[in-house]
Amino acid sequence: MKDHFDYMKLLETAKAELGGIGEEKGRFKLPEVDSFIEGKSTILRNFGQIVDMINRDAEHLLGHLVKDIGAPGVIDESGRLIIKARVTKEDLQKKINSYFETYVLCSECGRPDTHLVKDGRTLIVICDACGGRRPVHVKKGARQTATKDERLRVGDVIEVTIQDISRRGDGIARVGPYVIFVPGTAKGDHTKIRIDFISGNNYVQSKVVKE
Repeated sequence: MKDHFDYMKLLETAKAELGGIGEEKGRFKLPEVDSFIEGKSTILRNFGQIVDMINRDAEHLLGHLVKDIGAPGVIDESGRLIIKARVTKEDLQKKINSYFETYVLCSECGRPDTHLVKDGRTLIVICDACGGRRPVHVKKGARQTATKDERLRVGDVIEVTIQDISRRGDGIARVGPYVIFVPGTAKGDHTKIRIDFISGNNYVQSKVVKE
């Protein structure tokens, strides 16, 4: 009887130290999107909270979202994301979930405790929990970094052809990995622009240069 008592006591001690036997750890869950539409813009109130929880650079997530949505966006002083297009909560949640699965989640243990490193031109997700690592798979034909000849800088004046129109009505041109928004243009226009703002390698705001 004493041996049984000692065994049960040891078992309870082991459970306490190991956090329980056979207990499933709670899965990480992204916070629900807290957004609303105001006029022709969508405001994501908890953008800062999402960025903090997934431990990623705000500009990196911003670049991913505006490229996917096809409209300009900016982070205001309070940390909210303002997208210059009307986007439903459901669509915004899907796009953030897609970013999370691509750039954050560990493919081996399913935890979000990861960080990004570059190995040459390849972006690698490394897990701080299990040590797993995987390359970030980019869509075919897409590139993560600009070549030396393609690299843009604020103040550059270049000529572009408008290939598409955003939800807001701005023209969209593409140079290498850059998506360039050009207000006041129409599809098919060939125009000279000045680069006003660059977010990572994805998102560029510009203005038409008047001759």
